[in-house]
Amino acid sequence: MNQHILVPIVLFACVTYAFKAALDAALRYRLVRTGSSEAMVRAVFDGEAAQQTRLALRWGVVLTTLGIGFAIVQALGWNDVTPGSVGIVLAATGIGHLVFALLARRLA
Repeated sequence: MNQHILVPIVLFACVTYAFKAALDAALRYRLVRTGSSEAMVRAVFDGEAAQQTRLALRWGVVLTTLGIGFAIVQALGWNDVTPGSVGIVLAATGIGHLVFALLARRLA
């Protein structure tokens, strides 16, 4: 891949992540500084932790099924991008989201 394209993309991703992290830290600081009740602060932090766990589960399931989809395309010996290979990869992604939805219901 051309480095002239890769560097700005990675830089944008890093700046975006740093901006999000700074906003989250500022929100937490204000929440603690304003003297909110301990129960409210704990509820916010617990909610964030649960959301991060669900997000990790979602991407773990989706990326695993996506990898299985690519492995199927490779096993079939398809070297070109065809509607069939794209369909298998998209179906694997959809199955990953459905599996996550089922797991999320059971965990809730």
